[in-house]
Amino acid sequence: GADDPAALAQVAESRRWLASGTVPGGSGARREGAERALLSMRALLRPNGAFAAAWYPFWDFSWPRDSAFAAAAFAHTGHDEEAYRILRYNAGTQRPDGTWEARTRLDGSGPPDDRRWQLDANGWVPWAAWQWYRTAPAAGRAERLRALYPALAKAADFTAGSLDAEGLPPASPDYWELPTA
Repeated sequence: GADDPAALAQVAESRRWLASGTVPGGSGARREGAERALLSMRALLRPNGAFAAAWYPFWDFSWPRDSAFAAAAFAHTGHDEEAYRILRYNAGTQRPDGTWEARTRLDGSGPPDDRRWQLDANGWVPWAAWQWYRTAPAAGRAERLRALYPALAKAADFTAGSLDAEGLPPASPDYWELPTA
């Protein structure tokens, strides 16, 4: 109920967490929507940095593309720890060749099925790292970037090496994860 001590403690803690950063939207409905979005994203973030697309079992996986946007949102609202945790998870789940699976299990153990990897993560994950770096507190930022650098370099190297004579990457599954051939 409304007077449940555990629920009240959770509400107070959530308010403190929101206040530790910034909430976009000015005031009114936009700000309330941004608050709900940030709290929902926080609830979907696992301690290991996996970012679940939803709590509905069909979507209970982490997509590098989706988590990149979550990392950017956390970074730009002053929630550095959450943003960096996602980036570390993505760095840790990168394939040896420098690409990422389309999605991984939330424990980081790999993909839940045999769908093909997607090249878009090779752009989204470095973009999210850039968004984080631009907003991260200066103290310790360079050291944390060095920890991410091997994954970022492998992503860039794979992508650059995959370009054809016209500068285009190979066809890969699209946003809807449908085969291209």
